[in-house]
Amino acid sequence: YINYLVFDKEMNFVTASFTQITAASNGTMALVTATDYIADREGYVMVYLSNETQGSELVVSWDDLEVYHGKTNVVSADSYYPFGITFSSYERMASTVQRFKYNNKEFHDEIGLYDYGARFYEPSIALFTSIDPRAEDYYSWSPYNYVGGNPIKRIDINGEGWGLVVKIAKSAYKVSKRTYKIYKKTGKLDAKSIGKSLKQEGLDILDNALTLLDGQLNADDAFATIDLLTGFGGEAKKASKALGIFDDAGDAKKLNKNANNAEGNFVLYEVKDGGDVLKVGKANADDVMSDGTVRRLRTSERKAQKEGYTNAQGEVVKDLGTTTTGKAKEAEAARVRNHRSNGNELPLNREKDKRYQPNGDS
Repeated sequence: YINYLVFDKEMNFVTASFTQITAASNGTMALVTATDYIADREGYVMVYLSNETQGSELVVSWDDLEVYHGKTNVVSADSYYPFGITFSSYERMASTVQRFKYNNKEFHDEIGLYDYGARFYEPSIALFTSIDPRAEDYYSWSPYNYVGGNPIKRIDINGEGWGLVVKIAKSAYKVSKRTYKIYKKTGKLDAKSIGKSLKQEGLDILDNALTLLDGQLNADDAFATIDLLTGFGGEAKKASKALGIFDDAGDAKKLNKNANNAEGNFVLYEVKDGGDVLKVGKANADDVMSDGTVRRLRTSERKAQKEGYTNAQGEVVKDLGTTTTGKAKEAEAARVRNHRSNGNELPLNREKDKRYQPNGDS
């Protein structure tokens, strides 16, 4: 027989099984394979061979016993109640600690809180630990509330976002309602007929979505957002091009906060992993967190950590002072070109603009 006994990590018996060699193997070599056992807990397995045939003169010998331990692809798994309390968890022994958990937010074991960026979240009471920086977007709610008490329907991306989701939803509703009236009246939807409906509320949706996604929104993302919220993403895209909201490259032209001639206080920052520069970026120097850290820098630092650069750290490398968005982009592109000309790949700078390439225009 091939036998195995299974015990938990306290050496309490769990289960056992065996596989018997049959009489058909008499005088020949036979491969005997024990039944696979899929472990559902931490513990130990004892495997042994035995010859227990009673009253038989047969001689049974064993050779090349192998025990194969196959590790699951799952390193860790957590199941949550809607507000983030864990009710079932698994983590492979001796595996790298998985810090990003509920909603892909970093969990701090020492304080039992999730780091949402702008604030910390306490899942056991379903509240943030500090006031929402955008609390004025929803006066009827507590400034400590989490997604308006409904984590099934709403999201909060960075601890100050669900108010923006409310704004996007309101603007999207206006676009949807007005567009439906146009369609009901004319029986068609085209760039000209939808233009008036989209031009203001559509820009509001895109502007708030840009803020919500930390400026990492391209045209396709924007129209996908409108389509998700209103069902008119395709027509919005046609109308936007007709109205000149987006150029052929998909860059926003009329969103005030990203317009090239918009002025502000800017800095350049770098995210590094040891001595390797991962990303160069520009940021609004006035948009800072409670500890004084530039928000965009911290966001990029955390994104790098989530992509596997666990020791990534960000730092401001140049104060651009008061300047335009266009000039800040030029300074960012020049620094990226300089790094790449010196052999740094900058894996987290994924701009397709030729100005960011070593042979780009200066």
